[in-house]
Amino acid sequence: MMYKGEWLAFFHGKWDNHRTRVAGQSSECKRRHVYTMGVVTFSPVPPFNILRWTPHPVDVAAPDMTDGNYADVIFPCGQVLHDGQFAVSMGLNDRRSEIRFYPEKWIESQLITA
Repeated sequence: MMYKGEWLAFFHGKWDNHRTRVAGQSSECKRRHVYTMGVVTFSPVPPFNILRWTPHPVDVAAPDMTDGNYADVIFPCGQVLHDGQFAVSMGLNDRRSEIRFYPEKWIESQLITA
């Protein structure tokens, strides 16, 4: 979306060094993928250089909702800015969809210059 003269997007990333015991499997620790969500802004003209980004996740998938799935997933799909909040549609743990709200001022405070 165009935001303050920049393209802004919520994106997903992944931590894959997280290990946990998975219910119903052997007692050894299994590698799990944990998906995260961040924000990036781009120049409004080609070559669309990255201008700002969040060096740390603004949200992380919740492992208590996976029902034994191999990954903890948060996958942002789209966003709108309304009344000072970003409303972000997302998929969660390959099981459901949700819309979460993030205050614009908080997101701004997380962005750093690239």
